[in-house]
Amino acid sequence: GKGIALRLVPDDFEDEDELQDVIDAIVELLGVEHNKIDLLIDSGTVFGVSAATVAQVARAKIANLPYLAQWRTLTLIAGAFPTGLAQLTSGIW
Repeated sequence: GKGIALRLVPDDFEDEDELQDVIDAIVELLGVEHNKIDLLIDSGTVFGVSAATVAQVARAKIANLPYLAQWRTLTLIAGAFPTGLAQLTSGIW
C-alpha cells in the first residue's frame, strides 16, 4: 500500500499514445493511483553527448509524459561513464 516505482527507458518514448496505454494498463493492473507512483526516466548512457542535447531530450521526454502533475515524484537519471578507462591518464582530473 506504499506505492510503486515505474522506470521508463528511451524506447518507451517512441510512441506517445502507446506510452500512455502502457502506463494506463500498469496503473489498472496494479490498482495504484498516479499519486502513489514514483516515476523514473532512465535516459541510459549520455557519454559523448553535449549537455545541451541531453537537456533538450530530457525536456522533450518530460513534456510527452501523460499525467505529468499527478506523479508522486519524477526523477530523471543518466550515466556518462566511458566504456573503458585505458585512454585516460592516471592522476589527472
